[in-house]
Amino acid sequence: MDNLSHGLWGIGIYGAWLAQQPHVVHSPLTTTVFLASVLGSEAPDADYVVKLVRGPQAYLKHHRAASHSFPAWLLSSVVIASGLSLWHPGHFMLLFSIALIGVVVHVLLDILTPYGTQALWPISKHRFRLDVLFTLDPVFFAIGAIGFVLFAHDGAQRSAIHWSFGIAALYILARALIVVLLSSRVRRNYPGAERVSVLPQAVPWWWGYVAESQDGVEAGAIRLLARDGVEVRWRRPQKDSAVSFAMNETTGGRIFVAFARHLIWQVKRDGEWTRVYLADATYRFRNWMPFSMCISLAPSQGSEWRLGSEVLRGQTLDFAATVQEFSDSTHASDQASGMDEGRRLKPKIPSEYR
Repeated sequence: MDNLSHGLWGIGIYGAWLAQQPHVVHSPLTTTVFLASVLGSEAPDADYVVKLVRGPQAYLKHHRAASHSFPAWLLSSVVIASGLSLWHPGHFMLLFSIALIGVVVHVLLDILTPYGTQALWPISKHRFRLDVLFTLDPVFFAIGAIGFVLFAHDGAQRSAIHWSFGIAALYILARALIVVLLSSRVRRNYPGAERVSVLPQAVPWWWGYVAESQDGVEAGAIRLLARDGVEVRWRRPQKDSAVSFAMNETTGGRIFVAFARHLIWQVKRDGEWTRVYLADATYRFRNWMPFSMCISLAPSQGSEWRLGSEVLRGQTLDFAATVQEFSDSTHASDQASGMDEGRRLKPKIPSEYR
């Protein structure tokens, strides 16, 4: 989730404490508690330093990993409380508790997004994610912003906190129910899919889906009260030596393969260079893939391939060309086996959704 939303809900944590402690409204302690809450709500994203020091590839590997894990919850809360205690001594446990609540709320909110967090690192590198909220959800942000405005008015603090947290909880539950309903629909539409994801989009009532099978990946738009639309159709080709080298023998390739939930790739020849494009279909805007890597390879005498460059950046991929290449390469085998090409390229959609 975006840092502005994290900050707003950090202020909400401070407000919830202040509503229970009206006698300290004008005490210097309130400022210290405010800082503990906001700093705790932002602390897990201190891993941005990795991007500044070691670059985007290392950041892709470490973002929302160690800094969002249980050991970091305690460590960052101790650091915040210790630092603020130098300014306002005698309240370490209060400041530690407020900072810890801020850290935990930050991690829980990130778990609600498709990116998720490695909350159990180093025990497990599994990313916990519920695909309920977009990274910057305008409705969720508005709830926090309106709550902040109401909280700023004297006499309305307690009610503002109750309404803001209550409406936010109902909004999250409603969207979680939508994820369950849409996931069920996608599984019915793609009975052969091994993995299915329903993903929030920038507009709250827009959703996307990804269905992955052994044959490839199909992705598109899905709505509660509208027909589904396929926007991306990628057929899984066999991995040639360039793709295998890019995925297994390059640092960027290994990091990206470990990160991607729905991995897709393309290979293009550009003079002496062979460019392998890796992308994660989980995150996309039509054909534009914000999480994409281009690995440039050249033939080498000493080994099969020589690495030229690894560039992590958003890219537009030509899926129509990929489907055509796959169709051309498999047409003969399809005819031999009696398989209709149209069956290969289209999902199995029940009649009620046609």
